[in-house]
Amino acid sequence: MTVLNNKLTAAVELYFADLQRIKASGAATGERSSYGPIANLLNAIGGMLNPKVHCVGELADLGAGHPDFGLFTENQVRRGRPREEQAPERGVVEVKSLSGDAAATAVGEQVARYWARYRQVLVTDTCEFVLVGEDDVGKQTVLECFKVAETAEEFDLKLATPRTFAREVSVGLGEYLSRALSHRTMLTEPKDLAWLLASYARDGLSRVEAVDDSPSLESVRAAIEAALGVRFEGEKGTQFFNSTLVQTLFYGVFSA
Repeated sequence: MTVLNNKLTAAVELYFADLQRIKASGAATGERSSYGPIANLLNAIGGMLNPKVHCVGELADLGAGHPDFGLFTENQVRRGRPREEQAPERGVVEVKSLSGDAAATAVGEQVARYWARYRQVLVTDTCEFVLVGEDDVGKQTVLECFKVAETAEEFDLKLATPRTFAREVSVGLGEYLSRALSHRTMLTEPKDLAWLLASYARDGLSRVEAVDDSPSLESVRAAIEAALGVRFEGEKGTQFFNSTLVQTLFYGVFSA
């Protein structure tokens, strides 16, 4: 898991560093200036998946206009380009400028048009990501969201230190994008479900580690120590407790 986390951190750090360089140039032109960093990030995350997922720009109009990117699986791409008139298996991507509201865009007319054709749209304003798909009865719905910062101002401030910023959010963002790029995959095998739950578990562990001194977590820790007659002492003890807590919870979900 350490190797995977390192890869995620490197990909997210590069994304933040690229956005910061573009901003610092003073020559950015809104959403189009962020196409490169976003494509690089999605390709880095997609390259870790099986099958790999490729982010391809300049899509042909297949009856719904021109989304910014299409997400194609490896078997759809030959020599770096998808076959002509082929719909992207993992949906499309719509990019807005940081001043835009990704959540509002996700429920707007443009995304509804893309969704009607591609059935899945990942909307981002570089800070917030919103995955639009379909519910159990086939209607458009927001499936999962992720924010790397609460406000555009906070995002701009944190971009000044991309390495520190990436260490804070890389696991959560990387796992979110991994799930978003894998969402069209049918869960026909237990190993596929295990991978999906493991992704949520890694995300959950990252969240637990970020708040490991919270009173609510301490009360759970104390209760487990009392029930089992053990002590989780020192840094290694804390790591063991955090991992055990998350693994137990998600193993129960997988068993169910």
